[in-house]
Amino acid sequence: MTLNNNLDKLILKTSFVCTVCDGNIDEREINIIENLFSKTSLFNHEELQSELDKLTEEFNQNTDHFIKEYLSELQGADLSESQQLQIIKTAIETIKADENVDYNEIKFFKLLRNQLSISNESILEEFPEIEVYLEPDAIYTSIEEQMQSIFNNIRKITMPKINIP
Repeated sequence: MTLNNNLDKLILKTSFVCTVCDGNIDEREINIIENLFSKTSLFNHEELQSELDKLTEEFNQNTDHFIKEYLSELQGADLSESQQLQIIKTAIETIKADENVDYNEIKFFKLLRNQLSISNESILEEFPEIEVYLEPDAIYTSIEEQMQSIFNNIRKITMPKINIP
């Protein structure tokens, strides 16, 4: 399987974006990206490194556009329930990687989840421990307001180059 597969790209972008959504980049989150793909046959080394370099450059050039484009791509993808669960699993693993779930990560997860057609019930069957991630957010009156809050934390980040061993 190569990076020409849209699902593979979405999985990689999901892990990448979840790495930065709390405003911090933890080495354990980078390790998730490396482990997620280097220990599987999803990507060959050169394709993965090339895609990560491209994602890093695009993210560093225009963070807001990158995140909006990712969410739009996710919403427009024709994914089965199983594929949507793969996206969710990747997000959860990346968010939990640094053993500190920041509220910004939960806010971002909610945005990500809203781009998918899968039901909350189906998600909770697979991941019952994330029920709080799916609860409505009373703080924000609109998705735009929630996105703006997330962008304020992410804008200050410059994503470092990720080197896959």
